[in-house]
Amino acid sequence: MTATGLPGPALGLTEPQGRPRWGVVALLVAIATATRVIGLDQDFWIDETATAVTYLRLPWWKAVQSFQSANQHLLYSLLGSLSFAVFGESEVAARLPAVVFGILGVPALYLLARRVAPEREAIAASLLLAVSYHHVWFSQSARGYTGMILFAILGTSYLLRALASNRGRDWTAYVVCMTLGILCHLNTAFVVMGQAASYLLALSRWKEWRSSHRPVTVRLVSAVASVAALSLGGHALVLGQMIEFFRTVDRTGLGWTSVGSLAPVVATGLLAGLGVVGVVMMAALLIAGLGSYARQGALLAGLFILPALFNAAAIVVLRYGAYPRSFLYVLPFAFLLAVRGAAVVAGFAADRLVPAEDPSRMARTIEVAAIGLLACASVWGLTYNYRYPKQDYRGALRHVMAVKGPSDEVAAVGLAAVTYRHYYGTWLRFPQTSDELRALGAQDRRVWVLLTLPRDMRLRFPDLTRVIETEFEPAARFRGTLGDGDLYVVRSKD
Repeated sequence: MTATGLPGPALGLTEPQGRPRWGVVALLVAIATATRVIGLDQDFWIDETATAVTYLRLPWWKAVQSFQSANQHLLYSLLGSLSFAVFGESEVAARLPAVVFGILGVPALYLLARRVAPEREAIAASLLLAVSYHHVWFSQSARGYTGMILFAILGTSYLLRALASNRGRDWTAYVVCMTLGILCHLNTAFVVMGQAASYLLALSRWKEWRSSHRPVTVRLVSAVASVAALSLGGHALVLGQMIEFFRTVDRTGLGWTSVGSLAPVVATGLLAGLGVVGVVMMAALLIAGLGSYARQGALLAGLFILPALFNAAAIVVLRYGAYPRSFLYVLPFAFLLAVRGAAVVAGFAADRLVPAEDPSRMARTIEVAAIGLLACASVWGLTYNYRYPKQDYRGALRHVMAVKGPSDEVAAVGLAAVTYRHYYGTWLRFPQTSDELRALGAQDRRVWVLLTLPRDMRLRFPDLTRVIETEFEPAARFRGTLGDGDLYVVRSKD
């Protein structure tokens, strides 16, 4: 035990096994880089378009002074604006900060995992993050999600170091990381809340270290207050706009407004990345891993699960819409739990279910097989990610242009119109009312309409949706990896 910090056993820390294996880390970074570069120039999806048009096209000093929608991830807007200024406007330039954040998350997780788990688990969890379908998907999305994940990992790592050492530099690093995380995405605030709550819940088990945890508690309270103050300061230029936006916004437009309606969407996304077998296996491993970490240290279990509980509670209490991506900060911690769960299940199977002369060797074989199966399931999901863009705007428009008649009209409606108007079809028609849409078919002209996100269309454009459903017929559908984000082509009935 240090003079002022808490002992490792109280925190659930493990002693790292020798020096970091930098050669292995370099290989993991190479894998992470390769998986995130493939297909980086595919079409924007709707939120990326909104981000690029509203914020990234601005000079950086103007980008941080505007808050027109929840697409404003302040630090990402700053970095994306600089990327546009340096490399020119493109899908790759818009996504570059997300790619860098995503790649850096892999070694960050390795270094965190070495503090709480054996070396082999640290490597395995980092490998799963490197090939994670969902992490790759958001590493190729011009939003602040991979920044949120990276700083959640780094902040957790520095928090554990600060609790063990109570050194000023570790607390400072923690404050910086969590503040940058909140500037990347506001939901990082739930991570900070979960960290503070985990510490408070663990205090009851640290009675024998009462003299040690009192100065640490003071430092933690000061650090959390500093994160709050700096985060508010970082948003100072847009704070008034933020308050007005969240006060007046249509909450249903921000996603699903209840945990019950959000759960099926989460399940669909997990199935896309892991398949049925992978999801069932992951669930079992998560439960086993959480039990193991809870026995190792109550603080660790809280750090892994309480942020998501606070987030879910906010959905229930505030009834603001949320998307599954709002919970992405749990992803690296889920991999830590799954890898630990694989070790627990493998040990149980080797001892109780599988006759073997060398149970430890058999356990290691089962553990490696389980982790390998999860990695393979995710890699299989990546093939889907590379096969289809997030939304296939260019493919849908190419199809229409190939089959339409010379006098036919081509239009885009709803959120599809946003992306076509600014990027992939600036010359198209963009009717906003049912009368404007019907007018395009004057003089018996055939009208082709491009649309996407039918749930959103019904919520925001009910009149247009009714006309399309009654006076148009389906012509084609172009798949994308965004949930409900396929591009639909309809044409007016003869």
